[in-house]
Amino acid sequence: DKQTTVRHQTAATAFLEFKLYEGLKFTVNIGAQYLNNNTNALTNKYYGDAANIGRIIQESTNSLAISAKELLEYNTTVGDHSIRAMVGHENYLYLNSYIYGYKAYLANGSSLSLSNGVQTKETGGAEERFALDSYLATFSYIYDEKYMLTANYRADGSSRYAPGHRWGHF
Repeated sequence: DKQTTVRHQTAATAFLEFKLYEGLKFTVNIGAQYLNNNTNALTNKYYGDAANIGRIIQESTNSLAISAKELLEYNTTVGDHSIRAMVGHENYLYLNSYIYGYKAYLANGSSLSLSNGVQTKETGGAEERFALDSYLATFSYIYDEKYMLTANYRADGSSRYAPGHRWGHF
């Protein structure tokens, strides 16, 4: 029996901050991750549960995830009054594809190639794609470091829900 798996993975992030003027800044955070996974598995044709037959399976998966967050934030203090306001946007995209094949009756007892099998038993695959999108806002007012008023709002959307029901507001 033989099995090989080859995996390639890459991840990257970037962060930028811009100070627009005293107390006001804009930040961007972006990330991406890619994963490729290929597996070949052979059950030999000489003995065991695949004796006189042999089996070969090949699988391949590709995934990509991308995220981005943008924030605009303002902080100031005047005397006993402190104000903090922030608005932001965040999104996430995920793509995944999967394909596989399974064949029996091996021509060569050691080759991990799917073409080594004579009879196709099963093939298939799937693709998945979804996205998330969010908007947020927060405001805080503090007086004399004793009294505080805070308000928050967030809207989250998902492509996984039916149209007309994709957004939640909090």
